[in-house]
Amino acid sequence: MAITAAVIGMAEKSGVLANLPEIPVVGRKGAIALGAYYWARHGGGQLARDVALCMAAICGYEYGKDGSISG
Repeated sequence: MAITAAVIGMAEKSGVLANLPEIPVVGRKGAIALGAYYWARHGGGQLARDVALCMAAICGYEYGKDGSISG
């Protein structure tokens, strides 16, 4: 999970995250969480589940702190 958070931080810093489509309310990071969750339920295994949980935790933190999900 720490690796997922680090990769997302680097992607946001370098601007790669800005290339992803933004879903209203959940943003780009929420879209990654939803995609990883879907992947985990359809054959993605433990890695996809860990990515989904990490992204959900990041989104929850941002929503609680700022009232919105950035990126």
